[in-house]
Amino acid sequence: MRWELIGHETASREWDKNLIQLKEYNVYQSFGWAESRKFLGWTPLRLMAFSDDNQIVAMFQGLVRKYFNVSLFFAQGAPAGDVKILDKDFKKAISSFLGAKHWFCRIYAHHLYEEDQALFLKNNNWVVSKYIAQSGLSMIMDLSKSKDEIFSAFSKNWRHNLRRSLNENLTVEKWIDPSLDEVQKVFASMEGVKKLKSIFSNDELHAIFNYLGKDIILYRCLDANNEVFALRGCVITGDRAVDFFAATSETGRKTYASYILFWTLIQDCIERKIKTYDLNGIDPAQGLGVYNFKKGTGAVPVKYLGAWDCASSEIIRRVVNFIYNVRKQIRGY
Repeated sequence: MRWELIGHETASREWDKNLIQLKEYNVYQSFGWAESRKFLGWTPLRLMAFSDDNQIVAMFQGLVRKYFNVSLFFAQGAPAGDVKILDKDFKKAISSFLGAKHWFCRIYAHHLYEEDQALFLKNNNWVVSKYIAQSGLSMIMDLSKSKDEIFSAFSKNWRHNLRRSLNENLTVEKWIDPSLDEVQKVFASMEGVKKLKSIFSNDELHAIFNYLGKDIILYRCLDANNEVFALRGCVITGDRAVDFFAATSETGRKTYASYILFWTLIQDCIERKIKTYDLNGIDPAQGLGVYNFKKGTGAVPVKYLGAWDCASSEIIRRVVNFIYNVRKQIRGY
């Protein structure tokens, strides 16, 4: 097996087409996702692993930034393909392609947790990441079933709240060309009520819609004055969708708008032949209300392999984690 660096122009044409042919692909390994992160000062780095007969066996996309003399390489969703490609040859490859003697790499693998994969990473000097906010837990809906089967999997309470929202005669429509100021306004309303930190900055929203807009499905609820008071959306990669945008004002909460929006979105995904819908994380301890909403959909709980670190030396790994922890304590996240 050999690793090759894939340039921007080639990746813009070929990356996503090859990506969806591999096991465990996801939106965070898509070309557009990495491009949307560049506004934060990160540089995408894309690698492909080829077999002896020149077949693509794995893909690995990450974001690079240099601090002092250390290159940081963060790869959400990586790798696409078998985790067991992350061996000593992979480490030699990233050291070479980063052009750095000192480096730190963190992955967040969206592979379903398997003990043998975790053991492989440990045996190859990967260490479970500390100080990260993600729980490693999520829920997956199987959309290959019929609408009736999916509906019948909703809990009794979930169906009851859906009927409540239907009785409100809400105006629900697909948001074809969303005003990002309006999107941000709905998020701000929800964040104010729930006392949450900002979920998306204006720059982040613009970057996401700029690079992933063609893959986004977004629905909204309107009041009598045509003001948006709730929204829900997902991002599609291949035949998989991930829950990405969910915001409801106080009016939306009172009218159970989240239920009709979600069901409308799911039906759209079914019609597009989407096979799985990832509800994008659960945290029963810190987000019980959101967890109960997602659990009520009949989705199956899953555990991902999650976040792992490796570095050019143990000292580098420990120093980066120490700095990350200090920053987390200062910022609160």
